[in-house]
Amino acid sequence: PTPPTASAEKHAAEHDLEYSKGLGGGAFLTFPDTAKQLLTTSGFLQPLAAFVCSIGVTNVVSAFTSETMQRAGFMRETVIDGIGAGFQVAIMLGGVVLASYVDQTKRYKPVTLACFGGAFVTLLLLGVAEGYQVTLHPAVVIAALLALGASAGPVQPINAELAVRAPPAAP
Repeated sequence: PTPPTASAEKHAAEHDLEYSKGLGGGAFLTFPDTAKQLLTTSGFLQPLAAFVCSIGVTNVVSAFTSETMQRAGFMRETVIDGIGAGFQVAIMLGGVVLASYVDQTKRYKPVTLACFGGAFVTLLLLGVAEGYQVTLHPAVVIAALLALGASAGPVQPINAELAVRAPPAAP
């Protein structure tokens, strides 16, 4: 690549100056103000909390899928990887199905609560088995993992949409 011509560089500098004026006088760092505005917007914090909770659950479960599957008797990494991929697919499919339902019905809260209920039950099953060293049948572990993905995963797109629908806070 060649360096920009003097006229191209001048044009870019003028563009940057105009852009910065539109942001309130040269401040390119608008994140603190934007974050403050979002966090004070009525109806934004609840979907944000639900979204973050869902992300946390699915990430932690993904991180420990291999150990969970080994405790259930699966030893081949390719099989464990396939089950982990199934968990990710369950997250996506659950998200598509339930987010489509919510798009049609606008029932954000009841669907989110049902998703959290399903996730809680499956986490309870897997957690009690882990905590008490109970060996569950491999099919039960796989079914619980898929049900967890299908219930925890949809919280993310549903609540992302709900958060962007929150009315903006007054400046």
